[in-house]
Amino acid sequence: MKKKLLPRLCTVLGLLVLLAVSVYLAVRWHALPESVPLHYNAAGESDAFGRRASLLFPLLFGWLLFGMLSFFGWLAPLKSPQSPQAVQAAAAELCSVLKLLIALDFSYITIQAARGSDLGRWFLPVYFGLLFGAILLFVLKMLRAKRKIPPKQH
Repeated sequence: MKKKLLPRLCTVLGLLVLLAVSVYLAVRWHALPESVPLHYNAAGESDAFGRRASLLFPLLFGWLLFGMLSFFGWLAPLKSPQSPQAVQAAAAELCSVLKLLIALDFSYITIQAARGSDLGRWFLPVYFGLLFGAILLFVLKMLRAKRKIPPKQH
């Protein structure tokens, strides 16, 4: 199956974002404040603080989710008689878009925490809107592709 541009673009952008934040933390580590936000409320305001080392958790979690979705995206195009190629392609595209959103999300949280800044009131609604919007869009795409398949003759 030929790889499309969207999965490649999302993967490369996601990797670049995660890599850039990793390099930023490594280079600026000693200049970062000792106490950084650990948790944010629904309004995006920091409501708990901890040690600088806690900055590694959202970044590592972002890398972990990115890796897991990369693996699932790699599995999606495997040939299956029950799943048409268009459905498999949409599943792979969904994984790629989710990887990019997760990379952006955890990178933004890490940078804001490193700066000692709040996330902003807009963060949660925008992130969930993008996340669930992408899922809905690609699920609809998969359902449309599945409807185009003629029923099997026995």
